[in-house]
Amino acid sequence: MSSSISISKFPLSRPQIQPSIVNRLLKRGRWLIWFFSGMVLFFIFGIALVLICVDGNTILRYKRDMLEYKLDRLRETNRPPHLIIMSGSNGLYSVNSKVLSEEIKMPVTNMAVHWGIALYTAERISEWVKPGDIVLMPLEYTFYTEVGQSMSWEEACYKLAHDRASIHSLKEWGWVLMGCKPKMLLGGIGLKTLSKLGFQYPQYDMKRVLTSEGDILENRLPLEKFLSQENVNLSTQMHETDIRTHYVRLEEKIQAIKAAGAKVLLTFPVHFKTPPNMPLVSPQWLAKIKRWAAEQGIEVISSPDQHQFPSNCFFDNYYHLHQGCTGENSKRYAHALKEYLEK
Repeated sequence: MSSSISISKFPLSRPQIQPSIVNRLLKRGRWLIWFFSGMVLFFIFGIALVLICVDGNTILRYKRDMLEYKLDRLRETNRPPHLIIMSGSNGLYSVNSKVLSEEIKMPVTNMAVHWGIALYTAERISEWVKPGDIVLMPLEYTFYTEVGQSMSWEEACYKLAHDRASIHSLKEWGWVLMGCKPKMLLGGIGLKTLSKLGFQYPQYDMKRVLTSEGDILENRLPLEKFLSQENVNLSTQMHETDIRTHYVRLEEKIQAIKAAGAKVLLTFPVHFKTPPNMPLVSPQWLAKIKRWAAEQGIEVISSPDQHQFPSNCFFDNYYHLHQGCTGENSKRYAHALKEYLEK
């Protein structure tokens, strides 16, 4: 016996979309397209405006002029080997290059400008060092932290305004454009606009700002406002500095300087004198730094405690001495250098 079952298929009913809903969706979609298109155009226009307006005649000209003034000393033809100071503003404010030169019987060029462009400065130094030069790095403790190894906003703004040729990739362009502070970008646009109206960026005669060796001239006396117990106590927290294994950007600069034939020596910045029971850096941190330096093929020629001074020696922060104490600090660097050179 056979049987067959027939199944009737009925068409499935589909919900009808009301025309009003479709229109609303299309309208909203068009609005979103216009919104995102406008955002893209605004972004492109903003970048174009920045690239046109933020240049060598707008932002950070003071630092640019200072750096170029110092580099001119290294660019001299047939110059003898120099001792070159490379750090942030610690080197700018806390070294007396004339005293240091007299002590070690060698010309000194103080290339320190500001910690935010110190690694960029090291790149420029590597272009002009020669065999026989010694680069002394009394680096601020900030450089041994993650913050000190990233591109600062000062460096991003500096490259954008004064050295776009040093930006080598699309990724680096992104870092520069996103890293430079918006107020600096807006300031550059504003200054460019004002220049069209006849206003000019202030000019500085670096011979009135710096010595011929590159030391700052404004730190003649201590600032009483800064010499407070609160600031002294805050400064002792630096001994908590992070211990890292590698300092990639700093390592690159050191190797570039060495490849040009110069020697690199590591030392330490000035700081407030700390109590015996509160060392500025831990023994573990110091041992780690010395091992890292040995891996880079460089020497550490002094210790942090050799560059500590009483609070009345400081100008305006714990990395800046006034001129009454820069000579003594320079003699301490000179003593460590002479011990190294006499080996």
